[in-house]
Amino acid sequence: MNDIAVGYLEQLEKIDRRRDSDLQFLEHMKEAVDMALDAEDMYAFLLVSKLFDSPDGKRILADNCEPLRLYYLMDAVQKEEAAGYPLFIRGVSSYDELMDRYIACDLYLRRIELGITPGAEEATGFLRAQQISPYAVHAVLYHPTSYLGHREQILLRLAEDALTGRQYRTAYDYLSVIEEASAGTLALKEKLGALIGRGAG
Repeated sequence: MNDIAVGYLEQLEKIDRRRDSDLQFLEHMKEAVDMALDAEDMYAFLLVSKLFDSPDGKRILADNCEPLRLYYLMDAVQKEEAAGYPLFIRGVSSYDELMDRYIACDLYLRRIELGITPGAEEATGFLRAQQISPYAVHAVLYHPTSYLGHREQILLRLAEDALTGRQYRTAYDYLSVIEEASAGTLALKEKLGALIGRGAG
């Protein structure tokens, strides 16, 4: 047996030994989220992030998709609160409902990425009707395991939709969450920022 195979088997053994404790951690995490959401307590929800400060928490965060999604959503909710947007967690009373909302956003963003009408129009309508903030969209788009591509184009489409509805601040924030934006997008953001500075939206 070669060294690669031996290393792989050792890794599998470690995973197997940690399975029970990892499941217990994840169950505790979900229960804490359930309690916070059921109580409509944003601060309790954000405090769940402290679970990931421990060595085990950091490892689980790195190895599991859902806890990482939760972590990104916590960051988005904190930014929504600071910016005055409706919170992504509003009206959600459990961890499972929260993940359902996340998945719904992910699927609608895929429709925008594909650019097929009326699917893309339905998607922008859903995000607008549900008051999904630019920060929540960013959390879904830029999650490390996200399969979505053309992120800048998706956010530009949402910024355009916000501009159509004269939501200038929201449009600006959509442009602001684009990572590694193109020169054209940066120029558009600067112009919109100047417009907002003169009192629009």
